[in-house]
Amino acid sequence: MKYRQANEYLDNFSNYEKKAHLLKPRFSLDAIGKLLEKLGSPEKKYPSVHVAGTVGKGSVCHIVESVLRATGCKTALYSSPHLVDIRERIAICGRIITKKDFTESVEKIRVIVGNVFDELTYFEVLTAIAFDYFADRDVDIAVVEVGLGGRLDATNMVPPFVGAITTLGWDHVAVLGPTLADIAGEKAGIVKRGATIVSSPQHWRARKVIEETCRDKQARFIAAVPGNTVKHIGTEQGRVVYEILSGAAEGRCVLLPLAGDFQSINLATALEIIGAVSDDDRFDISADDIVAGVENVVFPGRMEYVKLPCAPVEAIIDGAHNAPAADALAGSLVARYGKGAKVVFVIGMLLDKDADTVMKRLCRAGSDVVITELDFDRATPARELAKTAKKYFDRVLVAEDMAGAIKKAVGLSGGHDAICITGSLYAVAEAKNALANRK
Repeated sequence: MKYRQANEYLDNFSNYEKKAHLLKPRFSLDAIGKLLEKLGSPEKKYPSVHVAGTVGKGSVCHIVESVLRATGCKTALYSSPHLVDIRERIAICGRIITKKDFTESVEKIRVIVGNVFDELTYFEVLTAIAFDYFADRDVDIAVVEVGLGGRLDATNMVPPFVGAITTLGWDHVAVLGPTLADIAGEKAGIVKRGATIVSSPQHWRARKVIEETCRDKQARFIAAVPGNTVKHIGTEQGRVVYEILSGAAEGRCVLLPLAGDFQSINLATALEIIGAVSDDDRFDISADDIVAGVENVVFPGRMEYVKLPCAPVEAIIDGAHNAPAADALAGSLVARYGKGAKVVFVIGMLLDKDADTVMKRLCRAGSDVVITELDFDRATPARELAKTAKKYFDRVLVAEDMAGAIKKAVGLSGGHDAICITGSLYAVAEAKNALANRK
């Protein structure tokens, strides 16, 4: 099997990320459990930090992994979705799995599963590949990002150690439930007996569910309180400077490469996770490790500044695909450019996202938008998205693809503060591809 054939084989499995609107949801841990058993239960061979949530979980995972790697640990990171290459989801010590290793891992799965494609999903197979690859490479610890929800997510096969639930909001309500309490219940499904659970700041209804679940499971609950953990100092070298107020690095200042005011929440949550991990005798985490890990974290596609050809203004790409993320993005743009911020947005979204609420939150940072239709089966049609945009933006243009949308945004950008490409993470991926192809 070659790398191309490995990808073609995986594409035979139901992929809810791309075709959720065409497929009947099937959520159960039975299939992934059986597959992992046949692989020798690799997920039990190393401790895992398991992170669920609506917003911030990706940032938290990347910060935690970077700090743990700075200690000298052999770290693993399983994240989703990817931006350009599927292999981005599976990394050891910051290096994504090679094409050779990925192909061999898929072949290993094919020997077990064969061509029975209707019993497992694409995400379940990828999860099994990641867990098995990490075990084969004898990692010391894995940082695992939940795909969707928590209780019935394929990643929830990891044994109890340290978990986290980042700030919750309304997302995937058709699957997780219509109320915040419903969503919190699904996310709190990652809580396991005897584990430690760190929670980012939550609405009181969500926090109540998480705390009650922790009590029922006899799990230790830790609330991450940004004001008690980190203090915003200013900016330096284009990075935000925070003073750490508690833990092993108390009194130290760090330059966080991740932009956005909301990162104070993510940093506080990550530091609490690090503190919980360090309670285990297997992990010795110093103040220097924490500072080095935070300052060297890399997380593409999140408040990432990029160069656009011939653009007279700054350009930012960020995957703000739900209300909390859009609110945080708009807040960061206003904080950077002032209350009268003039940002040209480029927006592409998927059908299962709340485009109305996202645009309602974003429009306070700009009145011009270019709408595009993403190259995915479950992308929201551009005309439909444009109708929504006209409710909140003064000027709405439509482009048939991301390259065209960027070109139109550049044309609009004179006299503006910035161009911001956002919406679904797939919009970020398409933007990166479009920019790469122009070089």
